[in-house]
Amino acid sequence: MKKLPLILSGLLLAGVLSQAAPVAGEKLSIYTGYAPTVTDGSGSVGTNSVSGANSLAVGETNYLGLQRSLAVGYQNMYYGSGVSGTGSLVVGNANFSGAYLSSLQNSTVIGSQVFYSAYQTTLQNSAVIGLTAFSGAEQLTLQNSAVIGSLAQGNTYIGAGNYGGTLSDSLVVGLANSTTLTSAFVAGKNNAVTGQHYVLGEGLIAGTPGNTRMVVLGQFNASPVAGQLLVVGNGAGSGAGQRANALEVYTDGKVKIPKRQGDVGMGRFGNPIDQ
Repeated sequence: MKKLPLILSGLLLAGVLSQAAPVAGEKLSIYTGYAPTVTDGSGSVGTNSVSGANSLAVGETNYLGLQRSLAVGYQNMYYGSGVSGTGSLVVGNANFSGAYLSSLQNSTVIGSQVFYSAYQTTLQNSAVIGLTAFSGAEQLTLQNSAVIGSLAQGNTYIGAGNYGGTLSDSLVVGLANSTTLTSAFVAGKNNAVTGQHYVLGEGLIAGTPGNTRMVVLGQFNASPVAGQLLVVGNGAGSGAGQRANALEVYTDGKVKIPKRQGDVGMGRFGNPIDQ
């Protein structure tokens, strides 16, 4: 193995590499910075530890154990134990710092303290962009999904409570959404969703036995009931007696407007008082 201390200049870097190409069968490791730890066939720009094969770390105290991967920033996977995987990109600050027994496969993490101190988390063909989106997550799995957003005060995360949960074939965008999803979409703030549903707004709830593919819009809808297909929430908050719906559409075709509307006539399908 050859280790080549390089000067941070594109011209000199190219020159050294062209003059010191590895011979057949020999792996080349490159580094700059102070006392780096670099495995065969990998590289470091800065003071990093790179134990994964064919990987590159750029920045300060990144501990990269992934294979064929790239870490850029500061203290990514710092003192992480058993963060393994391949074909991934980690960019930012303290992502997976202190994480334990976590895995990345063909995934991207960009942000700050994403998966900070996470335990047994798994990413497969997924992307997470944001701030502390899964900080402290335990036994959480993301498959073929994307999460864009952050957390409120870092005390909750996108997942099922504090333990477990799976996000599969889904897209979640916003702040402090709590989800366990399959083939779903959630966008907004403080939404709580379980199952295959499509939610856009704030403080919305979707998911109850007997309901699939609900569409929930607006804010602070009433607790879901069986058979709902479309709900428009117009509640004032999440406290007792504050949740409400402006419109409910059911799978059997029934339409319910909880608050009487003087300008909406339902004819023989309306309430007796309207006829």
